[in-house]
Amino acid sequence: MGRIVSLFFGIIFLGAIIAAIVGGYFVNQFYFISPDDDSTKYFTIEQGENVSGIADRLQNQEFISSAFAFRLYAKWTGTDRDFQTGVFELRPGISMAALATALTSPDVGVTRATIIEGWTLNDIASLFEDKEMIQSDEIFKQTGIQALDYRPISSINPSDRWKEDFDFLADKPRDVSLDGYLFPDTYYFFNDAGAEEVVDRMLKNFDAKLKPEWRDEIVRQGKTIFEIVTMASIIEKEMYGLEARKMVSDIFWKRLEIGMALQSDASVNYVTGKGTTRPSLEDTKVDSPYNTYKHPGLPLGPISNPGAEAIEAAIYPTSNEYYFFLTTPEGEIIYSKNHDEHVANKQKYLR
Repeated sequence: MGRIVSLFFGIIFLGAIIAAIVGGYFVNQFYFISPDDDSTKYFTIEQGENVSGIADRLQNQEFISSAFAFRLYAKWTGTDRDFQTGVFELRPGISMAALATALTSPDVGVTRATIIEGWTLNDIASLFEDKEMIQSDEIFKQTGIQALDYRPISSINPSDRWKEDFDFLADKPRDVSLDGYLFPDTYYFFNDAGAEEVVDRMLKNFDAKLKPEWRDEIVRQGKTIFEIVTMASIIEKEMYGLEARKMVSDIFWKRLEIGMALQSDASVNYVTGKGTTRPSLEDTKVDSPYNTYKHPGLPLGPISNPGAEAIEAAIYPTSNEYYFFLTTPEGEIIYSKNHDEHVANKQKYLR
């Protein structure tokens, strides 16, 4: 009997120790954890997102160590009902109590910037200027100037400095800006972010989105990243939809192989700054190494900042027998095998 009593009290004692350890851990997690440093990162809560999704992303982004513990605390305190949609400046490693409190009021010191696929350097610079965040000329000091041919200019292209930080820029000529490499996406910046930080984030995003298997395939084809990005920048502006873009990609690569001009309307618009779907005859004669009507081969550099779909299309074209294409006002894509057929299709569909 005494042995049973001793065992019983032993179990109770052990349970008390375990409870104290676990309880201490959760109290520490909830209230007393201090961050290792004062660095901050941003965290976004989207419209309609529930506490489970928020907790999982907080753990994935290393703001917390346990999504389960955070869900438990948020439910227990009722703060899960007060989480706000928005962007928050947070310190990784802060206590769950401080974190839950922080997520009840969005940080007003953050700017959201959405870069659209196909935007040019000028479009991007204008966006940050319109948001009263960074002046365009500050962006250009980091990226170079859109459509400018630096070859006859004695001054150094400011975009050259980024080659030291990013290997994918190794084959980019010194004569062109960073157009093509500022990856389209939605970014969140603290309001005091400068042009250098903005450009750095976009280049890092490009580096992350250019898949290892894509890089391997580019090497296998004997092409350069610069050539692929340049072609993708044309495809981005000329066509929509992955399958159609892959078709057009093959058409453009075949034109290059036989020395035929690409005749991209988008390349003309890049120089003139116009957004017309059909440039005038005068526009197609503009003297610029970016004008693919006047100069055979790829333009001097990319004519837009392509998204992942256009880059994929440039790497993996769909083999076909066509050399020409057009898009009807209704959005239908018409392919042609030769110039005469293309002219006939233009008269039929574009009148």
